[in-house]
Amino acid sequence: LRNKIAILFILCIFFAGATENVMSQWVSGYLEVTLKMNKTLCDILGLALFGLMLTVGRTLYTKFGKRIYRALIFGSIGCAICYLIASLTNNSILALISCSLTGFFVSMLWPGSLIAVTDRVPDANVNLFALMAVGGDLGVTVYPEIVGAITDFAIKNERIISLGMKHGLTSEQLGMKIGMLFGMTAPLFALLFFLIAYFNKKKVDKIKL
Repeated sequence: LRNKIAILFILCIFFAGATENVMSQWVSGYLEVTLKMNKTLCDILGLALFGLMLTVGRTLYTKFGKRIYRALIFGSIGCAICYLIASLTNNSILALISCSLTGFFVSMLWPGSLIAVTDRVPDANVNLFALMAVGGDLGVTVYPEIVGAITDFAIKNERIISLGMKHGLTSEQLGMKIGMLFGMTAPLFALLFFLIAYFNKKKVDKIKL
């Protein structure tokens, strides 16, 4: 914990886990409630396509990937865009595509954090990987709870209820959209910390040269 680089990557994997799990937990219910899609269809297409894209992303990286920081940075940007589209659109197909593509963009954020920290901390041992796992699990656990709390607050807020009525949305629909929009902060924070790690690495490499 005295290693600043280690702490940086624990934060990276925290937001990586948060980005992945918010969408995987919410995709089915979100599509069902906000877009009034069939529950069975949401379960099959929503979560299944998310999982499929997750698999595709990791498989492609093992075959063709070389630059892990590029995958981390562009993956975070892609996730943020997908969250934004999913939260703002009222088009079922577009929402389904954006939720599913989140799986592709988030696919390397968790394992990529482990790859990057191994490169930056040559003497990494089981203690560091245990702390990385704790950081990721905290993101997986805590962030969806925060999103849920914000959604619950929005659903019960009178101003938000009246705003939803003006736009033809129920308080639950608008509340879940607000929750999904807040979920976008996870990939944005991940992007911030990945960029810090990337530019710190470039600085160190330049000093070595």
